This record gives sequence, C-alpha cells and structure tokens, in this order.
Amino acid sequence: DDVQIGLSPGDFAGLPPSAVRFHPALDESLALMLMAQRPLATGGSYALEAEIPWSILLGSAPQLETNYGLCLSVSDNDQPGEASQDSLVSHCTGLRVVDPTTWLTVRFLR
Repeated sequence: DDVQIGLSPGDFAGLPPSAVRFHPALDESLALMLMAQRPLATGGSYALEAEIPWSILLGSAPQLETNYGLCLSVSDNDQPGEASQDSLVSHCTGLRVVDPTTWLTVRFLR
C-alpha cells in the first residue's frame, strides 16, 4: 500500500513535464495529472507545481481520524539517460527510502 510519486519538469525544450507513480506492483505514467513548470532566473533552477488527486495517492478520499505515512522529498539527477541521484532533501529526518516506517505520520482531523 506504499506509493511514490516522481515529478519531472522536463527540459523546457523538447521534453515535456511528466509524473510517474511507483508502486511495488505497478509503475505507471500519470499523464492526466495537472502540472506546471517554469525556469527561474537563477540558472538551472526551476519551479514545479503539481496537483495530485487523492485517488492517485490513496485510491479514494482520505478518511478522517486515520493515520497515513507521508514523506516529502526532492531528489535531483543531473545525469541525462541515467537513473542516478545527485542529491536528496527530505522533511523526514530519518528517511530510508525503502523503509516506509521512517516516514512521518499525518492524520486528517476534519
């Protein structure tokens, strides 16, 4: 029941922005997810905005008074054509990517 969402701004030329959901049993393109990106004045930087429907994360709307694991992380790969990670910044201080028990817990109260 663990899901990872990958967002890419594309290359601002020929490669469009994209989103992918990684799941233990399924990797799929999220072509219908709303995304916008723009380069910033500081070379190499960009702003990325995405609207992620609850159905992509949970399969349905969140339930009140229910705990969910959540970890927001930003990963950078500057190696075209390679699946590498040059840096990772996360709000989960003890994050081990393959261990969801290191994620933080959120609960919807209303």
